Amino acid sequence: EKLVDGVRRRVRALAEHAGQDPDAYEAEHFEALRTGRIKARSVATTRLRTMCWRWWRWLRYGDGREEILDLGEIMETLMAVHGDQVFLHGVFNADPHPGNILLLRDGRTLGLIDFGQVQDLSVAFRGRL
Repeated sequence: EKLVDGVRRRVRALAEHAGQDPDAYEAEHFEALRTGRIKARSVATTRLRTMCWRWWRWLRYGDGREEILDLGEIMETLMAVHGDQVFLHGVFNADPHPGNILLLRDGRTLGLIDFGQVQDLSVAFRGRL
């Protein structure tokens, strides 16, 4: 599954919880972020909200079904991987869009694909970053 599909699944669950159509919910939140009516949350805040949501789901269903994504953890992992690629290995992937990020069945493991636009970075160049 692509990461973007997992995010859409989460948006559907949040929209359902808010009693809204998923497309309208997503459009409303993008517009609010674009206009500054709401601010993007920090990774720590996102993690806390995810833990609370999981706890609520567990209380409601008791079996942990419909596990949602921990977007904070996923973003931390992506930043660490891309930082490692650039700063330690000197590899720059020019095409890391959501369609090139897979979410494996366990809901936690990421798969990165499509390294067709990769550039090697010299140690001297990396030192200037």
